[in-house]
Amino acid sequence: MIPEREIRRLFSADDLQRIRASVDAAEGRTAGEIVPYVVGASDVYESAVWKGATLGALLAALIAALVQTFGEFWDLAPLLWIALPTAPASARSPRA
Repeated sequence: MIPEREIRRLFSADDLQRIRASVDAAEGRTAGEIVPYVVGASDVYESAVWKGATLGALLAALIAALVQTFGEFWDLAPLLWIALPTAPASARSPRA
């Protein structure tokens, strides 16, 4: 948890009053208790990295497919479009 002096640095007195008022209003509409909590950083969500990478790869494949289909100036075989992105990585990999 962040120390009180750090919270005062992050939030003005007006901000803290609005937080208190919002919490009081929300607690008036529910049986629960709301406890605002300030932390230094949130957790790392590893699944978000994988989802972002997957979405990026799918988007890149879609763009490449559209360019390959409608861009007549790139007349390469479809198999080459699949292998081409891996060529720089394989050229740098050490040989056994």
